[in-house]
Amino acid sequence: MNPQRSIVRHRRPVTALIVDDEADRRALMGRGLLAHGITSEEASTLEEAISRLARFPYEIVVCDMVLCDPPDAANPALRGYLAVCAALALSDGVVIQASSLRRWAHAGALLTNWRVAEVADVVHGSSGIPSHRSVDGGCPWSALEWAATAAPGQRPDAATSLAELPIVRELESSLGLGQPLAALEKAAEGFEDWDAAVTAVRRALFPGAGDAH
Repeated sequence: MNPQRSIVRHRRPVTALIVDDEADRRALMGRGLLAHGITSEEASTLEEAISRLARFPYEIVVCDMVLCDPPDAANPALRGYLAVCAALALSDGVVIQASSLRRWAHAGALLTNWRVAEVADVVHGSSGIPSHRSVDGGCPWSALEWAATAAPGQRPDAATSLAELPIVRELESSLGLGQPLAALEKAAEGFEDWDAAVTAVRRALFPGAGDAH
C-alpha cells in the first residue's frame, strides 16, 4: 500500500465504496461498516465502480475479485482486479481487495477475506497485506497512463511493459486483447496512430472508462 494512503481515524466521516456483484454481500458489508461508523455506497459492476470512482473521492474501496455482473461479462473472475486498479488510480483512499481468490492480489491494495471485522480492522488501525499473497499481476491502468504520455522513443518500451503484465497476459484471450495489443506494438513503431491504439486497449481492459487518462 502506498504509505501516503491513510485514513484519519475517528475524526471525520468516512465513506466507502463496496464493489460486489452479490446484493446480499453488499448489504451485509454495508450494515457491518455502518456499525463501525462508516457509511457506504455500492457498485455491482466494473463499469459502475469506475463511474462512481470518477465522481467521488471515497476514503475506502472494498472490492471483490469476482464480478459476474453483467452475466455475459468476459472473465468475471478477474474483473474485480481491474476495479482495484481503477480504484488505486482514481481514489486517494485505502483500497481493500476482499476475496478468497488469493492467486491474484494487487501489491497496491490490502488483501483480506470478505469479512466486515477485517475491513474495520484495516480502517481503524492495523493490517497490511498478508504474507501469503502469492502473485502481483501489476497495474494496467498505470501502464496505460505511462503509455498515454510516452514520448515517441519510449513507446516501444511502454507497449512491451503493458503486454508483459501478468494480469494482461491472463486476460488477453478472454477480453480479445490480442488485436489491440498488436495494434499498439505497430503504433509504437510508427505504423498506426498511437493515441487511438492506447484508447482501444483502455476500452478493452476498463469498460466504462472511456478515453480518460
